[in-house]
Amino acid sequence: MENDVNKELTNSVLKARMKQKSICPVKDTLLVHGDTGRPDLGMSPEEFDEFQKKEKKRKSAFSRILIKSPFEEYTENIYQELSQIESANVEFVEESRRKESLAYFKKLTEIATALLICKTDTAGIGISNAKQRCKLSPYLKKEIEAIFESEYKGFRLNYSPLTYDEGKKILKNNRYKDARDFIDDYWVEHTLGNDLGAQEKSGKYSYHDINDDMIKCFISVTRMKRKITVEQIQETLERLKEKEKVNQRKGAPRINEKPYSALLVFIKYGCKKTHKHLEYVYECLDLFGFIEDLIKKGWTETNKYPKIQYMKRLFDECMSYKLVITPEYPF
Repeated sequence: MENDVNKELTNSVLKARMKQKSICPVKDTLLVHGDTGRPDLGMSPEEFDEFQKKEKKRKSAFSRILIKSPFEEYTENIYQELSQIESANVEFVEESRRKESLAYFKKLTEIATALLICKTDTAGIGISNAKQRCKLSPYLKKEIEAIFESEYKGFRLNYSPLTYDEGKKILKNNRYKDARDFIDDYWVEHTLGNDLGAQEKSGKYSYHDINDDMIKCFISVTRMKRKITVEQIQETLERLKEKEKVNQRKGAPRINEKPYSALLVFIKYGCKKTHKHLEYVYECLDLFGFIEDLIKKGWTETNKYPKIQYMKRLFDECMSYKLVITPEYPF
């Protein structure tokens, strides 16, 4: 049994399960990376001169906006960071993770589906293009199935979660190291999580003292190698489809990566949600082209302070994120 069990226990998982603490939602990260805002090295001398003239003019205009503002002493830092945001890649880290996860699980689903087709085929498998079609010989079919099965095993799709009874049996018959290590970790976290006294923290427990919570915790972090059968592949596909479902986008696509990032720069340097502060910030963001013309066209004369209303809404929305700029400065 020892070789069949894949121990995937980590202290952090065990602590969370043991203490049952409510965890505050972690802010999504806006990551600014890639191009550092420097001009293309492939520019001709004439193009480079023109670039420098425009950059000097914009920097001068930017400095004038922030003269006697609450952000005046940070003008250089803010300008550098906004320049990087303008030209770099800006992404919602959680959204990127979701896309990568979705692509990953779709890939695994394709492998499992292909193997299932090979395992259940009775009529023969064919391949075709726009003009030709041929039926694979039993030899080729077997070779292709072996490739799919190797991929299947390589991604450990032949492993699945333990049932309650399997977990209970493994822990009850704890004659190998993995089970005993888990029980040791469990009782260490139990004493720490429940703030037990010195006598109770002395480690005096039995490897046969198995309870329901311990079993549930164990099966949540442990997977077992299974024989590859049609039923096993079908069960794997069900789990993969659920993973795909979890990683599907919910709601409208996220937008405003750069306006959010630019406003978060100002917030880092003390910007508050006030008319006075946001007026300066709007002018700076508009200078960099972070405020779309389509948005501005939607403002009517009946709107009172449309720029400030827009910036206040942007301020509320961007507070759901934390900003990471790498490297710190573009020049």
